[in-house]
Amino acid sequence: MSICSRCFGFYLFVALGFILGSIWTISAQATHWSPWVFFGILMVSLLPLALDGITQQRGWRQSNNALRLLTGSILGGSWGFMLATLIW
Repeated sequence: MSICSRCFGFYLFVALGFILGSIWTISAQATHWSPWVFFGILMVSLLPLALDGITQQRGWRQSNNALRLLTGSILGGSWGFMLATLIW
């Protein structure tokens, strides 16, 4: 694989999140969200990725590809979903 597993999860779930966000928004169940809601969701979805990176950098534990895929997927899915709701 030419990219890391975290980036692969991020790219894959940005696309899936965008598709699901588009379906959800077009189905007229979406409401207008405050920018603070977007900011909060992005910060919460960034926490697992940051915790994984910081604890690995400090040598407290060793990360693996499954965890990297999971943290990238969480962040990518939320970004894709919110991007779709902003566009539609």
